[in-house]
Amino acid sequence: MKFFVSKKKSNSTLIFVSVFAATLAVVGITLKVLNFIRMFKKNTDKFIMLKDTEVDCGGEVFEDKCVAVVSARAKIDLSEALPSNNPMNLCLKCKYSNTEIVVPADWNVKVQGNTTKSNIINEVVFDKENFEAPLLFINYVTESSSLRIYSENKKIEE
Repeated sequence: MKFFVSKKKSNSTLIFVSVFAATLAVVGITLKVLNFIRMFKKNTDKFIMLKDTEVDCGGEVFEDKCVAVVSARAKIDLSEALPSNNPMNLCLKCKYSNTEIVVPADWNVKVQGNTTKSNIINEVVFDKENFEAPLLFINYVTESSSLRIYSENKKIEE
């Protein structure tokens, strides 16, 4: 007894299996990306993805804020923020991004965090002896990102 499979039926089965496998792959990748975004957005006040953004905290009392940046360029400007009476915290999660943080020159800033394949440029100095200055803790987790922390000297107009 011989079984004959027509060439037409074999091609349609192959096409069906290929389309089904491609659909499963696309759905799987989409679910992984959505899960990644959901986990990255968790417990954040500001989520920045795929765009250049400036977060300006000028004129408001800065207390605690958590910012997540994914595949974007972000500038977090605290230069004109009003300090809280309590120690302040800035939580930063960066992945494939370029982030700048501008802090007031008269604040005492302590920078700490974990980095993977990232470039951290910290231009502020923590002064252990200065108990009068407002205290800001910057806690970061970066992966394949660039992070720069600095203070701008304000120019006095004549």
